[in-house]
Amino acid sequence: RDLHKEYRRQRQMCIRDRINTESVIQDENLQTGVAGILVDQNTGKNAINVIVGAPSSLKISEIENQINLIKRSKIFLTQLEVPKDVTLHCLKTAKENGCITILNPAPASEISKEFYNNIDFFTPNETEAGDLAGVPVTNIEEAREAAKIFRDRGVKTALITLGEMGCYFMNESGEGHVPAFDMSGKVVETTGAGDGFNGGFAAALAEGKSPDEAIRYGSATAAISVTRLGTAPAMPQRSEIEQLVNS
Repeated sequence: RDLHKEYRRQRQMCIRDRINTESVIQDENLQTGVAGILVDQNTGKNAINVIVGAPSSLKISEIENQINLIKRSKIFLTQLEVPKDVTLHCLKTAKENGCITILNPAPASEISKEFYNNIDFFTPNETEAGDLAGVPVTNIEEAREAAKIFRDRGVKTALITLGEMGCYFMNESGEGHVPAFDMSGKVVETTGAGDGFNGGFAAALAEGKSPDEAIRYGSATAAISVTRLGTAPAMPQRSEIEQLVNS
């Protein structure tokens, strides 16, 4: 059995899209993470079963071997598919070295106050926000309540994505709501929309855009992705994102 077929496929896809893979760790004894995705053919919504695989074995020592990559970065974006002690170590290291930190808490699971204190932008979707805040999040008003909870825990900016309802955010300067792009009749499946949002959002912040502008950029990335099948293959090119943002 070839344990690395999926790894090679993903690596080739990154190379094709000019994504730097120099710090990717390959272990001959571990299976690349995979996910089984069920999609409702009527709504495009999904249910995902994840086998984490190799990411669950990541060690702090392996991060330390690549620490200069964090030190020379402007943005540090992460989630919860690797061990939490590793994730927290990375967030703290990033903060100590002047990075803007973003945590997308997926898959959602309980995290400590120390986590929250090291997060500049906390980006759950409505389901993750509800699970972590312990309150329902089905509309903008409920998102506001969840955001208050996250802010009280130490997050600088709580940013909750709400699908077709857009994005709600709150920080020390105030709060706001950024409407979603109207993709009525074009949605094929929503898998990967959160990844698209976070990637677009982080890229925009790295280029000096304001949080409001970055949210719109992330929203455009996600909006285009849901009109296509798949996850990584559904992600749009920069020219497509900018065309939608400027429309």
